[in-house]
Amino acid sequence: MAKIIVVDRFEENYAICENRKSKKKMEIDISNLPEGTKEGTVLRLCRGKLYIDARLQSKIEERIQSKMNDIWED
Repeated sequence: MAKIIVVDRFEENYAICENRKSKKKMEIDISNLPEGTKEGTVLRLCRGKLYIDARLQSKIEERIQSKMNDIWED
């Protein structure tokens, strides 16, 4: 089963990431990240390799935007 990881921020040569399921923080050397990774990027760790999961990232962004819209409408 693949792990879902979100890039929180960058510090020096590392991306500080959070495992979406366990909420544990981890450091990943930036040389191991897929090209185009930035803060907020959703990564899928599968068989020891990281991939950008654009579909899941889009779903998360839509859910956040919906919540923000609900807050501002009240």
